[in-house]
Amino acid sequence: MKRIFSAEQKARRKINATAWLIKNREKERKRLAAYNSNPANKDRLRAKRAAWVLKNPNYDKDRKASPEYKEKAKLRSALYRAANVEKLKNDRAAYRDRPEITARKALDRHRGNCPIEPPNRPRPINCDICDGTSNNGSRLHFDHCHSTGKFRGWLCNKCNMALGLVKDDPEILLAMTKYLTRTNIADAQDTQVALN
Repeated sequence: MKRIFSAEQKARRKINATAWLIKNREKERKRLAAYNSNPANKDRLRAKRAAWVLKNPNYDKDRKASPEYKEKAKLRSALYRAANVEKLKNDRAAYRDRPEITARKALDRHRGNCPIEPPNRPRPINCDICDGTSNNGSRLHFDHCHSTGKFRGWLCNKCNMALGLVKDDPEILLAMTKYLTRTNIADAQDTQVALN
């Protein structure tokens, strides 16, 4: 017959188990490592987990949607932040010091002194580079120089992204043009040889 515990007994057992685990952490870690390194145990655990998931498909979704879980997650997060104040502070500083972040901040400061120039002409229907209309019926993008804030033109999404990917560098674009020209000539020659 299964023994039934009161809520108080369950809480006490949980506290005792947690205390034992804290006291014997290394011993328990070795035991689990030995158990998990056995391939037979891995397969048994995988099969057991798979069977359980089939029986309880919505368990994780339901558990995470519960208010108790959300409260526990908030508490865990608060405890982690309190225990790792210095680490989090260093992580934030490292993020702020990344070159792309400092460049963006410098640009924002620069824009404060030199705001982005308004367009000198209305938004057209076609892209200034490829002469195509904007994809998916979306509007053309306002293109400007990122160092001076000066308006350059109206671009479709693809052309705007292409300029961003080459970092507005004409040398890269020229190298790409030479590459395409060279490979297209080689392809045309191969096609000609195949036809003859």
